[in-house]
Amino acid sequence: MLRLIVSFSFFVIFLWFALYEGSFLLMDNTEWNSSTKFTHFLYTNPNLPTDIVNVDFFIYAIKFRPVFPVISLVCLLYGLYILLRGLETKYQFIRKLRYLLGGLFIVAAFWMFSTLTVGTILFSTIVFIVGLGYLTGPFIKNMVYRNGTASPV
Repeated sequence: MLRLIVSFSFFVIFLWFALYEGSFLLMDNTEWNSSTKFTHFLYTNPNLPTDIVNVDFFIYAIKFRPVFPVISLVCLLYGLYILLRGLETKYQFIRKLRYLLGGLFIVAAFWMFSTLTVGTILFSTIVFIVGLGYLTGPFIKNMVYRNGTASPV
């Protein structure tokens, strides 16, 4: 339980740092068309810096300043792993939820490849690898246990 609390606490802290770094989008008017996807869903023509949604700050930080967004992603994924692993012993549907999350992570990774910067490539690669792990992890675990070559963890 302590690992879960620490993981999500670090996630919130590094998310706040990433949003701060992404706020440089306010000064970069040339990126408003390509980095403000969610703002364009809400406003047809955002003209003022107050129109920009906070999620777009995170997207800008992923693209051009990826250190804190990647750290926040790793903290979130670690916390999610701990949470799902703890719930898996009590509830059987968590395994199916892991498959669904794996598929969603893979789709999200390909969706993020629409802009090719160092940050988006790194971010989407991490999301893709975690998605593959969620999809193939239980299969590999069951194959190893059936062959009797490994002891249960």
